[in-house]
Amino acid sequence: MELVNSFAPQSRYSHVYFLLAHVLLTIGLVYTRSNSKIRLPLLLVIIACCFASLHGPLVRSIPGDVGSDYVFGFIFHASHFMCLAKLTPPPDAASKSRRLAWGAEKMLDARWGISSQHLPSFGKDRPQFVPSRVCLFLTRLWDFGWTSIVAYLLLNYRLHVYPDDFLVGNGFLHRLSSVSAREMAIRIHGSIFGLFLPYCTLRAAHSLASCIAIVCGDTPSRWRPLFGSIQEAYTVRRYYA
Repeated sequence: MELVNSFAPQSRYSHVYFLLAHVLLTIGLVYTRSNSKIRLPLLLVIIACCFASLHGPLVRSIPGDVGSDYVFGFIFHASHFMCLAKLTPPPDAASKSRRLAWGAEKMLDARWGISSQHLPSFGKDRPQFVPSRVCLFLTRLWDFGWTSIVAYLLLNYRLHVYPDDFLVGNGFLHRLSSVSAREMAIRIHGSIFGLFLPYCTLRAAHSLASCIAIVCGDTPSRWRPLFGSIQEAYTVRRYYA
């Protein structure tokens, strides 16, 4: 991701481009027909705005490269919404305000249109269970607290690595008997850092968004867990699913 970021243009207005991309997607979904020829040029403008936002403080302030991942995910889903699925407001969204509300919901949807049947349930033994508003709020507030603390510790207490630490031979498994304690510590730290920092960042952002949505009146059923059970990740395919 850092390699991709190096090709993104520097701009002092990168946060404006970031917000503009979201506004343009909403406008494109609400005010253009499904077969409109304007959608493709509009999508290209959205992509340009997304690339211009990569070096901005808003995107780069999110640890674990999650901000950059979000930008690229936004590009993929904008392409899907506008040019592949060709989404348009539903028939019941007759008024201008309802069409705008539908477009904003599509743009801000935490799952980007994924069906609820493919999402993790609140309870493994009770698939239909939905917690109360207070219970979900307190649970997600706790999740936001501990994941933020873990992300802070990972960012501020990194293992110091020097150029000489990379002067090791290839074939790690073939030389396990001669691997130094420092090399092993660096490898373990790198694995934990690369896995848990994005995990904690994503979970903290999702938990905070859940709390805000619940306070604003949204229903708990719309805020299922972001990740499934670790017990289900016993193969590479199920881990990434």
